[in-house]
Amino acid sequence: MKILVIGGTQFIGRYLSLEFIKLGHEVVLFHKNKSHQPDEIGVQHIIGDRRLPAEPRLTEKFDLLVDTCAYEPSDLDILSYIEFQRYLFISTVAVYSPAIPEGCAEDAQRIDGVGFGVEARGYGLLKKYTEDLVSELFPSAAIVRPAVVLGPRDNSRRLERIYEDFVRGQTLFAPVSSDSSLVTQFIDVRDLTKLIIEIISKNMTGAFNLVGKTVGWNDFLKTFSTVAEIGLSNAESDSFPLWDTTKSRGLRTLQSSHDFVRNFEFTKLEDSLRDWFSEYQK
Repeated sequence: MKILVIGGTQFIGRYLSLEFIKLGHEVVLFHKNKSHQPDEIGVQHIIGDRRLPAEPRLTEKFDLLVDTCAYEPSDLDILSYIEFQRYLFISTVAVYSPAIPEGCAEDAQRIDGVGFGVEARGYGLLKKYTEDLVSELFPSAAIVRPAVVLGPRDNSRRLERIYEDFVRGQTLFAPVSSDSSLVTQFIDVRDLTKLIIEIISKNMTGAFNLVGKTVGWNDFLKTFSTVAEIGLSNAESDSFPLWDTTKSRGLRTLQSSHDFVRNFEFTKLEDSLRDWFSEYQK
């Protein structure tokens, strides 16, 4: 296949692009700069900005367009200038309402308006509006909703901040919770890549919760401190990365209605963090 990846040079996009190359596909990457790109040669790079006027170099026909970074509905404007057969949009579980009960699947209630403390132009709400437009424009699209994505080459700096900003004297000062029911949910970027590749290879359509494992918040902190070989001490912090200030178990216990996701053997948190830490130390 000839595949166009919008934003294909960092983290999720990079893993996907490299996998497409290994599978023998012809890959074109459309992104803002070439500072981060797949290691293999032979990939066509088109440097540009999706929010600027139409890119004249995107006139080829593509079998698949993978969109890793559409943030709001207007980001889809560029698609009207590109000819492609199939479309995969990477969204987020943040499109769901914080009020949903535990264990919901893809048909759970999504954010509606600005309730539950959601900002009028907040991340989840804008992604939800973008999803709506994707469904309207491309009824056969695949919409992927990952939970928090972890793993090597994570460019979000969440794990880096935990290590750099909250570690003092070989101790991780973090909000250890007295509420043992507080959980978080993550998926390793390599697992996410494999699942997306399966969606593409089987030409599946619709929405997919690619959410991985649910772990206790305190277990996450303990695992991080063990991997980094540091102590753990309780300290209140509203700005701690990955700290769920909404305490919504619904958003942290999502499931999928798709068998291939439910039956997938996800990477253990310890392995995901260990591989990230090993890459971070290089």
